[in-house]
Amino acid sequence: MSASFHQQAESNFQLLFQDALEKLTKKGFHVLINIDEVHLTPLLKKFASCYQIMIRNNLNVSLLMAGLPENVSEIQNDDVLTFLLRANRIVLNPLDIESIKNSYQHIFSKAGYTFSTETLLYMTKQTQGFAYAFQLLGYHLWEEIIHSSNKTISISDINNILDIYISELNRNVYFKVYSDMSEREKEFVQAMVKSKQHKVKSQVIGNLMEKGPNYIAVYRRKLIDDQIIKPNGYGYVSFLLPYFDKCVEQEMILDKF
Repeated sequence: MSASFHQQAESNFQLLFQDALEKLTKKGFHVLINIDEVHLTPLLKKFASCYQIMIRNNLNVSLLMAGLPENVSEIQNDDVLTFLLRANRIVLNPLDIESIKNSYQHIFSKAGYTFSTETLLYMTKQTQGFAYAFQLLGYHLWEEIIHSSNKTISISDINNILDIYISELNRNVYFKVYSDMSEREKEFVQAMVKSKQHKVKSQVIGNLMEKGPNYIAVYRRKLIDDQIIKPNGYGYVSFLLPYFDKCVEQEMILDKF
C-alpha cells in the first residue's frame, strides 16, 4: 500500500487517515500508532478525535501514548477527549533494586570490572529506581573509569560523578518537571525541603505551608499521582525522584534574586 500527501493534507487529515485504515483493514492488517512524550496540543486533540471516529467505524487501529503522568492526566481530562478515560492506563513503577543491581554488575563485570557489594548497593541507591537515572549514572561511571587501569570500582568513583549526574538530571528532566508544577505544588515540595528530613510528616508540611490537613491532602495526592513524591510510612512522604530535592533547593535560592 502507498499514500501520498499534498499541501492540503492537514485539512484533509481525517479523510486520508480513514482511507488508509480502510485499505489496511480490508487486507487484514492492524495498525498500532505510538506517540511518545505526549502533550496536549491542538494537533493531538484533532488526531485523537479522528482516532475515536475510526474506532466507531470498526477499523483495525490501536493507539499507544506514553508521557509524564501529569501530561497523560491533562489529556484524559480534556473536555473533548474524555473518551480516553476509558483507555487502559498503565503506570510504570520504579525499577526494583535487584534488577538495577544485577544489571550494573552484569554490564561492568562483562567488561572486566569488579564491585564490592557495598559499592554496588551504594551506586544502585543513587538511582532510586528511576529508569533514566539508572541509564545516566551507568553512562557517567563508564566514562569515568574507561581510561583507568584500575579494574575495581569504588564508592569514590561513584562520588566523582555525582555532580555531573545531578546536574544532568536537573537539566534534562527536573527543571521541566518543576516548571510545570502549580504554585501550590511548588510550595508543597519546598516545604518538604525546608523540613530537612528524608521522610516528612504531612502535618509538618501543613505547618510550614500554614494549611489544614484537607488542603495538604489534595496536593499530596496530586504529587503522588504525578510520581514526584511517594508515601513513606503512615502520614509520611518522601521524594520519589533521586536528588529532586537538590533541584527544588536550587530553585528556591534563585527565587530570592
